[in-house]
Amino acid sequence: SKVLSAVADGVLLLDPSGDVLDLNDEARRILELGEAPVAGRPAREVVRHAEMNRAILRVLRTGQTTELVADPVATEHRAVHVHVVPVAGSEGRGIGAVVTLRDITRLRALERVRQDFAANASHELRTPVTAIRGFAESLTEMDLPQEARPFVETIIRNATQLESLIRDLLTLAEIEHEQAHSILPRKEWVSAHALFMAVEDHLGPAARTKRIDMVFSAPPELRLYAVPT
Repeated sequence: SKVLSAVADGVLLLDPSGDVLDLNDEARRILELGEAPVAGRPAREVVRHAEMNRAILRVLRTGQTTELVADPVATEHRAVHVHVVPVAGSEGRGIGAVVTLRDITRLRALERVRQDFAANASHELRTPVTAIRGFAESLTEMDLPQEARPFVETIIRNATQLESLIRDLLTLAEIEHEQAHSILPRKEWVSAHALFMAVEDHLGPAARTKRIDMVFSAPPELRLYAVPT
């Protein structure tokens, strides 16, 4: 018990039948057990989380370590990283499992703040960067002094690079949003040739400035079942 109380994560010790042998205060807090006696009770009554209990049962049956993120847990709707490890006694005989519980609710909240900031900042940056590039391109059509043209071209090149970075950030934010809400990306049949032409339009000019040749060779009818973006 003294060893368990010194561990920062929640810890449950289980016997081979899945009954609780011991636990520490952090496990009691995460699982909202209060001071209720739990020694000798089945883990399924103590944990009260279906996915977590399935993982515990699987480890006791197979002897294979498993981990998952359980969310929500208990009435506080905590997000908990769960790690279940089988414990083998002498001669390799199983004597139960150790379940560690790490409360990642605050980390999840901070991650959402980061994701929201990245998405919002990207949207806000897109408008001024587009304006900068647009006005710079307009300058190239004017009768500028010859020595000014390299500066305008530098503005256009860097604004274009910023636009590419912003698109990447928006794509990342969209992917993270879909993962957070368990939204499966929509796949469809995509022409490989059309995909290459899109890449050529987007990256071709930059590749050529660095003397990189982009070569594509495939049957015209080749299609891919994929997420186009």
